Amino acid sequence: MVRWEDRPRFVDAQYELALSPKQEAFSFELEKTFRVFPHNWQTRAILCLREGRDVMVRAGTGSGKSLIYHAMAVTHPGAIVLVIAPITVLMEDQVHIWCVQS
Repeated sequence: MVRWEDRPRFVDAQYELALSPKQEAFSFELEKTFRVFPHNWQTRAILCLREGRDVMVRAGTGSGKSLIYHAMAVTHPGAIVLVIAPITVLMEDQVHIWCVQS
């Protein structure tokens, strides 16, 4: 049985809920690190993952899901971040970005 506090979090990019002060501070750190202003849903998803929770994000193409993958890879050195992408072009683009940044 899964405890309520251990349940997977569902983050929907269509709904921009306000951030708590802790989340706002983290959002500012993301902005400094990645030089992009993150959406509230991106900040919430990354924080849930950092707390060890499972997260499912529903967001359209080009909405910024990649920031979540990149943030997890950058904040957890040596970690393996698995991205399942059904589009070959997207997979190749992600590999190219990581090769250029590394």
